[in-house]
Amino acid sequence: MGIYKGLSLKSNLYGSVIAILLLTGCTDTGKSSNEKAIDKQKIFIIGDSTVHSRTTEYLLKQKGMSCGKDNPNNLLSGWGDGLSSYMKYPQNLSNQARQGSNSLSFKTEISPERYGIGHDWQGTVSKMRQNINSGFLLIQFGSKNENGHTPKFDKDNNIIDYNHDGHGDKKDNQARITLRKSRFKENIRFYINQARELSITPILITVAEARVKDEDGNHRNTRGAFPSYMIELAKEEKVELLDLHSKTLKEFSKYSDKELLKNFGDCTFSNGYIDRTHYEPQGAKRVAGYVKELACEMNNPLLCNLFK
Repeated sequence: MGIYKGLSLKSNLYGSVIAILLLTGCTDTGKSSNEKAIDKQKIFIIGDSTVHSRTTEYLLKQKGMSCGKDNPNNLLSGWGDGLSSYMKYPQNLSNQARQGSNSLSFKTEISPERYGIGHDWQGTVSKMRQNINSGFLLIQFGSKNENGHTPKFDKDNNIIDYNHDGHGDKKDNQARITLRKSRFKENIRFYINQARELSITPILITVAEARVKDEDGNHRNTRGAFPSYMIELAKEEKVELLDLHSKTLKEFSKYSDKELLKNFGDCTFSNGYIDRTHYEPQGAKRVAGYVKELACEMNNPLLCNLFK
């Protein structure tokens, strides 16, 4: 009986050790298999200036931008830049977004040095192809730079090109709206398909709202129908969506205009115009926090697992 009891104790001991190893996924590096997977997961981001901004000589010298005593270096930032502070492994973030770009120009134009080399689709694809592990592509477009179908005027305010790209019937406004919608969705669908081909999971993000209030103090929607286009496309393509537009509308409405300027940015140009669209670093980090919150509300927890 003693021998059998001893064997039973040994078996239970070995079984417990094996069970612990299986549960923790321990390796000789001291990391669990889950931690190792997270360690290698990368996030790529494409988008416009609310996602990535940098101060340029043009803004400083020609526009006379000044961001106040609390930001003497006049630093600009985007929520994609601030997202690294929430990540377990910040080195796995690649923010490829470019200011001034839209859903079309990001894939057709090469980023100039003043905006950062490689902040274009060509540079993004190059980095994604080097990625041997699974990852995510966060896609946010839909700002006022989506101007491919708006009138272009000369210095005398005469229309040069009614649709800016020569397409659409200038007498049929509804047809132009339909065309703008279809082309926007076509551009976003391109990024979705390209990401999938590279085994990267695409996630759509509705464009962040600007910090503009009406005279009665209500926060105003300045993004038109583009957020709804992105929501529609997410359903059509069965892609996860982070509704940052609704989130920022809700969060910005909690602040007075003075508080918005302090907490998100109050860079002012020489003509007196205050930038209520882009962020100083503290504002970019706050909006990045909203993105993290939305990611952790998704049905799929994989993206949320990459954050602290």
